[in-house]
Amino acid sequence: MPRSRPGALRAVRNTAGDGRLPAWVRELPRVDRLSARASAEVHALESATAAHARGLSETRTLLAAYRAFLAQPGSRLRRRKAWCSCPGCEDEDVALVRDKLADRYRALSPRARAELGPVLADLDAEFRRRTEPDPHPPPEHRADRSGRPRSWWHRRRFEDA
Repeated sequence: MPRSRPGALRAVRNTAGDGRLPAWVRELPRVDRLSARASAEVHALESATAAHARGLSETRTLLAAYRAFLAQPGSRLRRRKAWCSCPGCEDEDVALVRDKLADRYRALSPRARAELGPVLADLDAEFRRRTEPDPHPPPEHRADRSGRPRSWWHRRRFEDA
């Protein structure tokens, strides 16, 4: 019996071994530095949000906010202002932005996490390079309301702190 060619098998299974994706995946706006497939998963994850209904990807917005914060001139990072807890100012606090990105990362499949992980690792390396650990962080930066320890990005010291 003759053997089936690998291309024929991929066509039947509709897997993108040769890079072809379904049209609906190709038409979605791409999330920064992620493949079309991983971007489609991010869009599916965000499909219940109001921002997604307006055609915006919250993950794209969060990555852009994190990059904008890290694009500050100088060797040390500064906080832009004293934040308040209102929803409009929430994306000004880099620690809260990074929290949301961590939540997105944990909600993705292993394949999409493998793509988003290096993007976050590069940004985190820059964040660590331009800040230093705070040996005595305030209590609200040490633990959250439930008493669990906060992530490392909450315990960093900025130039103006």
